[in-house]
Amino acid sequence: ERFLKYRPEIDGLRALAVVPVILYHAGFPGFSGGFLGVDIFFVISGYLIGGIIYSELLSGSFSILRFYERRARRILPALFAVTLASTVAAWLWLSPEALSDYGKSLVAVTAFASNIHFWREAGYFATDAGLNPLLHTWSLAVEEQFYIFFPLLMAAMMLFARGAVVPVLLGLTVVSLGLAEWTSRDHAGAAFYLIHTRAWELFAGAILAICGGELAQRGSVVREALAGLGLALCLISFAVFDTSFRHPSLYTLAPVLGAVLLIGAATSETLAGKLLSQRLLVGIGLISYSLYLVHQPVFAFMRIAEARDIEPVEFIVPILACFALAFVLWKFVEQPFRDRSVVSTAWLTRAALAAFVVPLAIGMLAWKLEGFSGRTSPEVNEILTLMQNGQQERAKSIHAGRCRFNKEMGNLEAFFKGWDCLPKGDGPAILVYGDSHSADKAWALQSAGVDVANLGAHGCPPNPGPADKICSGLMTFARGLAKSGKIQGLVIAHRWSRKDVSESNVRAFETFWSQSGVPVLLFTPMPEFTSIKEKIVKIGHAGSQLDAIGYDANFLAFTVPPIRAMAGRAGFSVIDTKEVFCAPAVKKCSAFADGKPLVVDYGHLSNSGALAMGRRIVASQVWQDWVAGLKQR
Repeated sequence: ERFLKYRPEIDGLRALAVVPVILYHAGFPGFSGGFLGVDIFFVISGYLIGGIIYSELLSGSFSILRFYERRARRILPALFAVTLASTVAAWLWLSPEALSDYGKSLVAVTAFASNIHFWREAGYFATDAGLNPLLHTWSLAVEEQFYIFFPLLMAAMMLFARGAVVPVLLGLTVVSLGLAEWTSRDHAGAAFYLIHTRAWELFAGAILAICGGELAQRGSVVREALAGLGLALCLISFAVFDTSFRHPSLYTLAPVLGAVLLIGAATSETLAGKLLSQRLLVGIGLISYSLYLVHQPVFAFMRIAEARDIEPVEFIVPILACFALAFVLWKFVEQPFRDRSVVSTAWLTRAALAAFVVPLAIGMLAWKLEGFSGRTSPEVNEILTLMQNGQQERAKSIHAGRCRFNKEMGNLEAFFKGWDCLPKGDGPAILVYGDSHSADKAWALQSAGVDVANLGAHGCPPNPGPADKICSGLMTFARGLAKSGKIQGLVIAHRWSRKDVSESNVRAFETFWSQSGVPVLLFTPMPEFTSIKEKIVKIGHAGSQLDAIGYDANFLAFTVPPIRAMAGRAGFSVIDTKEVFCAPAVKKCSAFADGKPLVVDYGHLSNSGALAMGRRIVASQVWQDWVAGLKQR
């Protein structure tokens, strides 16, 4: 069968899938949809593995044990090597709290449940996702979960309903795609990570393997057109898609169909097939699994070590290093373990056992022993404990009552009906809206005796896309309070990312809030002390060294000017968050005062930080003038 023969163009397609993923994670412009490379990998996997299973079932040679042995040879050795190297780096560079979180993720990776873990713990598109060394393993978990039930399903159908194989797979594909479309509307994280909304992409490849051979038999003109269309769909998807698209959903049909057409029609006689068969692309495709495995840890630990916002061009050398590491991993780990004459089944069993037991034990210890906190000095432990306790204090203060939305609150409509957080005092009714940083501003103002309403949700961007129903709904509700006259002033604060300050996003933000009908006060982004806990561990002791931990000045230099320019056009007032956090007269901005932390992480306030910021906000001339203007309305 065609899918059992080596096809260099499929290795070329692997390269077409992995390179955009890497460039997306490095932040290169033009690859806003690079994450869709994973969807192409799913189609390739479904095609190759589904085809082999079907062929062996037809010939009566299929063995479930031999199938899982092949999967173990393919997946486990390189994965074990990368997680082991990542664990060494985590021990050297991560704070105890971060190492404990890493331990949890390591346990999840070992159990092939990291997609479930990261769905519950973090968002793939969240700002901090780039600091997570094992985040990319979610896709391996999806594949392995799929291959738990798929061979059994195929064996049962071939035994009892051979003629129904394709109709059943088509039905399951439609159901899974429908679940993806439905789930992505209100539960984007679940749609992204979980198997039931991803299975359709693997089913698509399997169906192609079973009944798509006729595509290759079509006339040369038809094959040329179909292959060209497939290549165009993939390339356009990488350039046009971004995080504002619901994904996976019906939109995801574009790259998936593109991959199906390329696999089915891009034979060596077509232009697309010849392009994908180029030696460079084939070579990248051969090492694509190892390349995918190594790139995320390399990028994550680079970001952790540098502790700042890294420009895409700075990733060029690390990317080249990833290619070198991937080649070594492919040559000396992947290849030997795939060869039964080099690594016998008995040795593979021992290695597989080690690949499960060792990471599982290390992960459990790191998790349960709170990141081996004893490896740092008592002084450092005290600072880190203050920050950790401060996170709990902050959570209690910010999430008191039902003012801010979180996923435990159910749907938005019920939240809005129960929202009763308008100020009760005699002054002008002020609403503070935004993400977790707006919650800090509300907390700071309340600490200074200013009665303000508080509305928003963690992670809401300044300009959410239509797929983000929660953040869009909260933003519309906030503007509605202003339009209805229930509040007289809007305070807005966000953690503006580089993407958020693009001209289109800033213009959309300006247009939306200009229609509120009330005076708007913006806070510029908070100074970010990236990887602050890792820096504290690196220092190894407290004292004056703490004040040497600086913030990411490049981040503020990039994000603040567009916000100020937009505010000037719209007539919004602006308070410089750096100034009210660091104190106007202080030349050097520190995250500590008298040895105590003003933040609990990279940039969320501690109780001390909230008290200090609140005093400085209400003492600032901008605040006083803005409030005076509200009173005159």
